Amino acid sequence: MNQLADCELYTSKAFAGGVDARAVLETAMSDKAREDRAQVLTLLEQGESYENAVAAFDTDENFEQWYQQLEESLQAALE
Repeated sequence: MNQLADCELYTSKAFAGGVDARAVLETAMSDKAREDRAQVLTLLEQGESYENAVAAFDTDENFEQWYQQLEESLQAALE
């Protein structure tokens, strides 16, 4: 118990829509990874090489698209 008295604790401040925004942030990356993995596995089943299947998702364009969707989801959560 003395550690709590001597330590500075941190918690994020509450804000309107915070619960929904945090839910978006908690799942956005893992959801995207799961979706992309499913598509990579489909490409592999169709005979595509691993390198080519992954290359379709390992791009700046794919990241930017995900990031744009993340921003839109956060905006919607905060409205």
